[in-house]
Amino acid sequence: MNQVKPINIGITGTENSGRKSLNVQYVMNYFGADDYIRDFLNDNMQRNVLIDGKPVLIELFFIEEHEYRQGWENLYRMMDIFVIMVSITRREDLKEIPELMRKAKFYKILNKLSDSSVILVGNKIDLEFERQIATQELEEIARENGILFIEISTKTRTNVDECFEITKIRRKRQKKKRSGKIFKSKEIPPFPKLPEPFPRPKLEVLPSTYQDDFKSLLKNERFSDVELCFAEKKNEPQSLYLHRFVLCSRNGVFKQLIEKYENQSEDLEEFSEKIFLKMEKKELNQENENKKENIGNLEKRIKIYVDYAYFPFYLMIKFIYCGIIEDEMMKDVEIARQIQTISDLFEVKNLSLVTKELLEKEDQDEKKAERMKISDWKREKIESSELDQIRNCYSNLLKSHLYSDFTILLMEGNTKQAVKTHLGLLSQRCDYFKSMIQLKMKEVIENQVVLTNIGMESLLFILEYIYCDRFVAPSVELAVKEGNKKFIWESNSKMLELLIASDYLQVLRLNQLCQVNLSRTLDHELIPQALQVSKSYGAKFLMDYCYWEMGRNYPKFEKMKNFKKLKKEDQKKVKELRFPPKEYDDYKKKYDKKK
Repeated sequence: MNQVKPINIGITGTENSGRKSLNVQYVMNYFGADDYIRDFLNDNMQRNVLIDGKPVLIELFFIEEHEYRQGWENLYRMMDIFVIMVSITRREDLKEIPELMRKAKFYKILNKLSDSSVILVGNKIDLEFERQIATQELEEIARENGILFIEISTKTRTNVDECFEITKIRRKRQKKKRSGKIFKSKEIPPFPKLPEPFPRPKLEVLPSTYQDDFKSLLKNERFSDVELCFAEKKNEPQSLYLHRFVLCSRNGVFKQLIEKYENQSEDLEEFSEKIFLKMEKKELNQENENKKENIGNLEKRIKIYVDYAYFPFYLMIKFIYCGIIEDEMMKDVEIARQIQTISDLFEVKNLSLVTKELLEKEDQDEKKAERMKISDWKREKIESSELDQIRNCYSNLLKSHLYSDFTILLMEGNTKQAVKTHLGLLSQRCDYFKSMIQLKMKEVIENQVVLTNIGMESLLFILEYIYCDRFVAPSVELAVKEGNKKFIWESNSKMLELLIASDYLQVLRLNQLCQVNLSRTLDHELIPQALQVSKSYGAKFLMDYCYWEMGRNYPKFEKMKNFKKLKKEDQKKVKELRFPPKEYDDYKKKYDKKK
């Protein structure tokens, strides 16, 4: 079978639009790292296809003007097809299209090519939630310039083969130039001018306060059940008020020490010979009776007397609580030595490594303390490792209910379900419980609260966030790809329930994370319901997103029963945000079929 003349296709476009990926995906059916792609692109890519029953060799040329320098002009002259690629996630790419179009059209005329030899390609439709260029805008550019247009994803291979169907179309049109009905431009009115699309709503999520909340807990004496007493020194505090649930979940030495003391273990003195001078229990009820402070169910506080300076010990405890390396550790050699001694004694490994490195540098340098520093990357690595340990410790603490002092009772019908928690931690991480304590409500005195409008699954999710600062939402990407509506609906419904629960318990950052997650995963059929929920619970970002999403898919939503049940003011708001405008849809219905 005779092979016809090869077809040369030049792929040009904006930076990071996926030009290399398109080459490799079409020929090798591969999407991966840039280094791997670069190996393929050392030579021109080739692929054999059948057109009208005949084998045709297609050669793909990646045109990078600044690399080819003068040679790119010769490449342009060789081309039969031009592919101009842009990324739909970069608004700036629109500004580069005219220049790319000018060169392609110039060489199209020079090479005596047809209009179907230039195609505008919008890439990265797999990142729809990051879209900054509307499909209608690219369609308008293609229509004005008399070229073809398609949107693709080189990552998921969506429309990649369809993009290169242009080669077949071109050959058929060369053979049958007069086949089909041709409409003259005077028969069709000008394309309606599209306004700027309404921008996608944005939400700046509050930064995490996780470590700061534990710093605040360290300063809160109210829920302290452990007191460290130091030797008297001028200008230094003599006591440090701590929390058993933190010490025992975060540090093995403190855990053994406190448990051996409470169990009156015989080997306590042998175990703790170097750690403390003495331990005792202090009655709290009588002491706090005159102050009229609600201290939960704390009746006794363990007092531990130590023969160490207050400040180094405080810095070590602060590291145990929130995993932060304080600058004060690096300002004084003597303090660094003391911290290393006690961190070795209490087996705080990461802190011991830091002080050891600081002191080694100090010993090698005459200026001593002035040169005591730790590299930023190592500091960040240690703090990140410690933060992961903190999260895992408190996750285990939540599941084990050890040292709990507060009970949350969930009412579901006539049954009650109890969840054991720690009021000291809740008071720092949740405004609902913080207000309860400030107002000295009876629930604080009774050490329990009854909740009737929150489900167990939502409560456990919120507690996991409070204890561990983790937001692990169900992934719906695979479900979307497989068309698993049931899973998408279930995950969206759970997220809406969590949104309501986080609003009720006043966990603001979690509420924002729920809104962002819903804006990326919400099924269209649930959007009218989500709009009503967002309006009822003050979720402004989610509300704006629902209006925006319905506006840009107005013809689809207009037919939905849920949309028709919305209030008239909501329907009016959606119409105001409609994009593309009604005139565009009317034009498309009337003339696109002809074309």
